[in-house]
Amino acid sequence: MNHIPPEILELILLCVAAHEPLHLPPSNFRVYRERFFACPALVLSWVCSRWRAIIISNAAFWAPASIHITLTDYVAREDETVAEHAARKERCIALLKCYLERSRSMPLRQVNLNSYFDDPEDEEHWEPAFGDIVRYIASTAHRWKACTLPGYVVEWLSVTPDAAPDPVLLEFAAIEEKYTGTVYDRLQFFLRAPRLRRWLGDIPSSAAVSRLPWQQLTEIRIWQFMPVQRFMRFIPHCAQLVDLEVSLYKSAGGAPLPPYGTVLLAHLDSATIALDNGEILSSLFATLVTPKLRYLVLNGASPTTQWDLERRGHLCLQRWPTLAFDGWLERSRGAHSESRCTLQGLVLAHIFMPRDDLVWVLENLPDLQDLSLQEVDDGYPEQHGHVSSIDDDVLRRMTVLERITERTTSLERIYELPDELPDRKPELLPELRGLTIAGAIHFDGRRLLDMVKSRAMVDSRVEMADAAPPLEFLCIQPEKGSTTMLDEATQTELRDMVMQAQQRDMVVQAQQRDVVAQSQHRNTLGDKFCYGDADIAMQRLGIFFKQQPRWVPTLRIMDIDIDAMEE
Repeated sequence: MNHIPPEILELILLCVAAHEPLHLPPSNFRVYRERFFACPALVLSWVCSRWRAIIISNAAFWAPASIHITLTDYVAREDETVAEHAARKERCIALLKCYLERSRSMPLRQVNLNSYFDDPEDEEHWEPAFGDIVRYIASTAHRWKACTLPGYVVEWLSVTPDAAPDPVLLEFAAIEEKYTGTVYDRLQFFLRAPRLRRWLGDIPSSAAVSRLPWQQLTEIRIWQFMPVQRFMRFIPHCAQLVDLEVSLYKSAGGAPLPPYGTVLLAHLDSATIALDNGEILSSLFATLVTPKLRYLVLNGASPTTQWDLERRGHLCLQRWPTLAFDGWLERSRGAHSESRCTLQGLVLAHIFMPRDDLVWVLENLPDLQDLSLQEVDDGYPEQHGHVSSIDDDVLRRMTVLERITERTTSLERIYELPDELPDRKPELLPELRGLTIAGAIHFDGRRLLDMVKSRAMVDSRVEMADAAPPLEFLCIQPEKGSTTMLDEATQTELRDMVMQAQQRDMVVQAQQRDVVAQSQHRNTLGDKFCYGDADIAMQRLGIFFKQQPRWVPTLRIMDIDIDAMEE
């Protein structure tokens, strides 16, 4: 080790210590019998003077990938004296200073301040409990690139402008999910963040529109249910929005929603919306104009269970808002001459509607590449009698019809549609590549097999450039009440066809590099044929079709000698 050149040794140590998360307070436990160090840069600097000189001279060792502080772990314990409590907080600040001063001016990629107060009154006393820790970490706000903060800390930063420098590098901000009923509506701290683009957190009803820089946000994710009226109040200001995720409700027995002015979201690419009322859906389609929308996820919830994160029930629509939906498509397609609203991915989860209405929706989305239809009750699958809208007739319309050609003396078969149809593609969903069906399934399994096989065999004829693409992903989730059961032979045949389609797609990607990005979007629903109860969970986790930004890196839980740190 002593003979390794300094520049090589520095690279080796960087691989071990740099860009690791910093957790406070440090924890003493192992992961899979492997020992980790909570503060690797600090621990390695204790090895010898040579290592110490290398590590201290390079700021990259001291810039953690993320800083996670569990603030409530620094609340005074019942068996702790005032002096002991103060000493414990001082050790935390000393460790923070060790890292943040030695990292100099390097950006801090992620700062997470977590708290778990059960009593709302305890939040009012956060400053004497751990205020000195918050004040110190807040003094580095000008270096933050992303942060997750409790609401009371955001409110304190908003009403005390001198408490922290302007977060000039901040790009992502999240408000920690509340565990109490206290409402914090002062968010002005983020108005001082000129680079802020991504927001994750609740929007209190009393928060004025002027308290967040909506006009510069490209991503908004609000997981708590909010009144649709509040959403309509701030969405006109989100001109740069690209990704949206919201949960909306309408008060039971409330007045009908008023008409809202048209809102153009010229850059919106994906939207995930949970809702508990069909009137909300109609209002959204009647209001929004989204010429670049490619991915739409609609999650239904019951008005009586919407607040239960585990069991939100389902939304039952008497009719799909066809007029509003048709108007939305027309306005969006005509908004810009260079772009047209072409949905590539659609998820309809926990929403029940008449079969004819669903078929009408699919008929109006001929460019759809991925469809996930989850006609199940989220949490109470046995409490409804709804049958899946995918029946034999729908599968027949998705099938490329077979006809023997008279242009050859061989028995070669060409899959094509009758002469009265425009091309060799199926009548319904001609561009489909990914399909998920979950619910009480009553179609004939042979119909499903014929549909998948017809698309696969058409694609194998290279001369048919206009043929329907093969299915690259297929998930069948039979729920209680299903009459369709696929035997092992059918499952094997479907699995083989889907895998062959993926292999062909990989060849196309290798030959045509310019379509790789589009193919990545297509394949994120899964990588095989799925059948049975275990697979729908994967669908729910991957419901957004494309990779979600990951601001919090994979955490490696570290092990450290606490006593050595305290000396």
